[in-house]
Amino acid sequence: TTSAEDAKDVIKFLDFLIEYLYDLPNKIEKYRERRRK
Repeated sequence: TTSAEDAKDVIKFLDFLIEYLYDLPNKIEKYRERRRK
């Protein structure tokens, strides 16, 4: 069924999104440090 594949895609996307948002503060911190120098 297509709905099962859609669910898999959604889960993959959410997994990616959570990882991205979790890592975002670190990226911002590094970006700010680079701009200060």
